[in-house]
Amino acid sequence: GDRVAIEPIFACGTCPACLEGKYNLCDKLGFVGLSGGHGGFAAYSVVPARMVHKIPEGLSMEQGALVEPAAVALHAVRLSRIKAGDTAAVFGAGPIGIGLWFALRCKGLQEIFVVEPSPTRRASTLVPTTSPTASRSAVVSTMITRMTISIEMMAPASKIGMPKANGCGSAT
Repeated sequence: GDRVAIEPIFACGTCPACLEGKYNLCDKLGFVGLSGGHGGFAAYSVVPARMVHKIPEGLSMEQGALVEPAAVALHAVRLSRIKAGDTAAVFGAGPIGIGLWFALRCKGLQEIFVVEPSPTRRASTLVPTTSPTASRSAVVSTMITRMTISIEMMAPASKIGMPKANGCGSAT
């Protein structure tokens, strides 16, 4: 058969977000493997045809597996107001976090801090920054405070069940 990548989001298609074409914000959002159906490691999985995307000839299966996390990262950067010369912090060095680092570099950012609590991921050569320093920790802590204030202005933490951020772990 064809080599394909799937869009793993299940959406209801009837809520206000779905009707606006923003199915990633669906009221009943679900994911393949988490909300029914088989996961990505299953021998076979059935998903709606609209969720299947053929992998082009020049793309490896490994690259195809990264299409969805890379799309999430690129979408986040496109929605942001970040511009060349800004400083950014990426929280998490998983597939989406690493994708964010690359998308931010493409946007022209030179100073990008990756915060990763897992010692294994921090030690990985895939984490595209060096060891933490006091100045990096201070920068990331300041950025967390600014983001917390911005998020609090949009949706108070008490209304969405989130604790306020009071600091951060190590920055790498």
